[in-house]
Amino acid sequence: MFRAAKLNKVLIVGPKSEMGKTVEILHTLKLLHVDEFVDGTGGMKIGSPLEGCEQLSHELMRVRRTMSVLDVSASGLAQHKMSFDDVKEYLDTDSIKVEEAALALTKRRDKYESRLQELQDVSYALQPLGEFPSDTRFDIKSLEAIAGYCKKDLTATLKKISQPINVEVVKRKKRYMLLVYYPKPVGKKVRDILELAKFEFIEIPEFSGTVKTKTRQLEEETKKINKEMEGVEEELDRLMKDNVHKLLAAEEFLTDEVEKAELPMRCATTEHLFTIEGWVRKADSERLSKSIEKPLEGKVTVQVLDDAEVDEESPVLLKHTPPVRPFQYLVDIYSTPNLKEIDPTLIVALIFPIFFGLMIGDLGYGIILVIMGFILKKRPVFGIGGRAVGNIIIIGGIAAIIFGVFLFGDAFGVPFHPHEVGSGELTWASIGIDIPYHAPIGKLDAGSVITLLVLSISAGFLHMGLGLVFGLVNSIGHREVKHAGSRVGWMLLLLGIFLLAMNLAQGTPFGSWICEHLLFDLQANATDMMGIFIPWMTIYMLIPGLILLIATEGGFAIIESLGMLTNLISYTRLAAVGVAKAALALAINVICIDIVMTALGGIIGIIVGLICIAVGQFFIVVLLGTLSAGIQAIRLNYVEFFMKFYEGNGTPFRPFGATNMYLNRTGVSTT
Repeated sequence: MFRAAKLNKVLIVGPKSEMGKTVEILHTLKLLHVDEFVDGTGGMKIGSPLEGCEQLSHELMRVRRTMSVLDVSASGLAQHKMSFDDVKEYLDTDSIKVEEAALALTKRRDKYESRLQELQDVSYALQPLGEFPSDTRFDIKSLEAIAGYCKKDLTATLKKISQPINVEVVKRKKRYMLLVYYPKPVGKKVRDILELAKFEFIEIPEFSGTVKTKTRQLEEETKKINKEMEGVEEELDRLMKDNVHKLLAAEEFLTDEVEKAELPMRCATTEHLFTIEGWVRKADSERLSKSIEKPLEGKVTVQVLDDAEVDEESPVLLKHTPPVRPFQYLVDIYSTPNLKEIDPTLIVALIFPIFFGLMIGDLGYGIILVIMGFILKKRPVFGIGGRAVGNIIIIGGIAAIIFGVFLFGDAFGVPFHPHEVGSGELTWASIGIDIPYHAPIGKLDAGSVITLLVLSISAGFLHMGLGLVFGLVNSIGHREVKHAGSRVGWMLLLLGIFLLAMNLAQGTPFGSWICEHLLFDLQANATDMMGIFIPWMTIYMLIPGLILLIATEGGFAIIESLGMLTNLISYTRLAAVGVAKAALALAINVICIDIVMTALGGIIGIIVGLICIAVGQFFIVVLLGTLSAGIQAIRLNYVEFFMKFYEGNGTPFRPFGATNMYLNRTGVSTT
């Protein structure tokens, strides 16, 4: 539960002539996590890939190139598996034709895109030239043309040049737009005059006719190319849909074949022998031995090493029950636990939904999250989803429902009953839906907000305290006396800070209840320091805690001790996010009901108001609230909890073998 499963170290030895058969058996069994051999160890060398590896790698690259060109994605695909024979036939025949068709279509698309960019550049360059009269031409024979902006009209100055010069002028606000026609021999004189006047040149693209005529031509050509582009995209999409399952199955097949062919490059070999080292589950050790030694008639031997013979760390195999397993995804994002420390997955599976549910805390939003979770399990949206993510959202939604019903009494941001007797606030009871339960906390009540803050601080104390306990257990297990002493010092420091916080919260109902039932009367055992009553127990905890920290971590620990206070205060985000979400929901309800419905009135007002509520609640409250609550719940685990004990950097247990996602190894295609 809190530790990785133990694995057996396995040594497989045999003649190189039997290596291919051994690799095939291992791949089929999918039991052995293969260790990487370091070249030159013990006088042995890394093996060479099996025959045909280069050709398989080439085929795999070709299939992946086709998948990239067609933008193949497994997202939202119905379950479908192809047989070996069908995949091989597809690779031998249709896959090459599909690649050629995809590349040809892509080449056409790239050509169209390049031409569209050229047309767009010309159109952009023509825009300022449209300021001149519509019949203005820029392609007069024997004359050059320059256009641009200047702060004054340079017509008189330019016409002093001996050869004939024509100037078109358009005045725009405080600037003049000039179009200058000149013979090529006087080009340098014209440019010198313009540059001295700080003339802003405009590029004149090469075209014939007027700007209006050219613009119309560009629009017609752009429209034609866009139509051609649509046809190409439709053909690519059709080609992708016709081949998506086949390409995914082919990619999986070739990946497996390449992995098998390259396995010798992870093994040790001599001129005549090969050696494969790896790890296997204890329960699978005997099966592995029999599956290799019997069919190969004892030519290849499998030796399971005793623990005393193993002097290296094994990969990490975590075993969790189905409700806990999705949260391993969150732990792995941070880092896989190593063998010497406690696996925090179970605690994350318990704490994350509590924190998430506390921040969302609404019956209606919880139901929506459960529905969203089921959808994302089957069909990811914008790349977000999958079984683990969907299950986490479902569990978080259930927690939000529980907190929403029993702690806050809210549904879609509307409380079951008014928080104050006789108030005119919108409630389910005021619209005729009477729920026979009065929740103890209202998120927007001043007194309840303080209660939530005290509750958040208490949750933070328990969460951080558990992290320090785990750190102490890890230190004792590693026989790190100094590190264990520092964990005790941090525990004393945390307890002292928490007692001070509870002393300050004694005037609140929840703080008073904690002091009376779980602690003691702190005020009666406190000293007045500059107007603040500090419990003697806080002092009794802080002094030895700081001494222990200085002794184990040095004087810098005094500065770091302030981090413990900020960590504890960080948990107030549980209350802050919950209150902010409730305020957002209230604002949307007030705007849609009191303003939109009232302003429009009648059936139209009701319909428009309900649409506004649905859209606003979903996109602003549900999505934004879920994102914020999820990030904060993860952060509290990663930063305030993990950093008290967790290092990670473990190697996940990944047995060598097939993935079996799109390939049916029984030989029959399925749909």
